[in-house]
Amino acid sequence: MRRFVLIFLVFVSACNSPSKKNLTKQPTDPRIFRAGGVILRMSGVFVESGILDVEELWGKSGLPQELIYKKISELQAWQAFEGPSFIFRDTTNIRNTFFFTEASYLDVEEGNEEKLFTEFESVMTENSKKIGATCKLVENDFFSLSNGDKVYKMLYEVNYTNEKEYSTTYYITSKMRVVMVIVNNTSDDGEAIVRSMNVDPYFYEDLIEN
Repeated sequence: MRRFVLIFLVFVSACNSPSKKNLTKQPTDPRIFRAGGVILRMSGVFVESGILDVEELWGKSGLPQELIYKKISELQAWQAFEGPSFIFRDTTNIRNTFFFTEASYLDVEEGNEEKLFTEFESVMTENSKKIGATCKLVENDFFSLSNGDKVYKMLYEVNYTNEKEYSTTYYITSKMRVVMVIVNNTSDDGEAIVRSMNVDPYFYEDLIEN
């Protein structure tokens, strides 16, 4: 069986050897959120926002200027995605976000996931000088959701100057679409939230038809 995923550089560099670390936390005061044909369960502190709104909040955050500059550059890169996208932000910590977008396709045969992870890391290493951060690979993994959708996970510890966070990229492969989720968080990889997701495979097709 073939699965489909996009290899895309998120924002990391200089990756080292993997080391397992449990960073999955259950959401507190969970609520059901719906956006872009995706249903998921997240902590009540999250709200849906526009990228420009998040960018403005970063500018007012009072965090180190170097970190603000790099995060705003990342947000601007997200705006370049051609597919529909949306973002959830933590109202208590601007550094905690979930970014969702539609992904292009790449064939990955079942049992050949390590090749995908190697190619993904190679792309990140090649682009490291553009980012100004260092990172350490924490975990590559793949699993299935309760509805059978396959998920690929790539988790990195990212170090800016005196600032650390975790960046986790997920590809959720549904029947007719692939959703890419980028989780930036200071202490959580977001896996519990991703595992709660249900993706409508025909959502955008239905919008076009209607």
